[in-house]
Amino acid sequence: HRCRNCGRTDQLQVHHRHYLRVRFTGHKVAPWCYPGKSLITLCESCHKVGHALYVIPTYTI
Repeated sequence: HRCRNCGRTDQLQVHHRHYLRVRFTGHKVAPWCYPGKSLITLCESCHKVGHALYVIPTYTI
């Protein structure tokens, strides 16, 4: 596995492209219940930069 942004192979983290919230309960969907296409592998550094530059959208399901 490697960072999809810079190619690093250490200090890898899973980044959610968006968050999901259940309409009827208001609870967030557990991180391990997201489909693979909603996730991306980033190194710690790129992950921090991404969160500083972009707002991660939350969708209600």
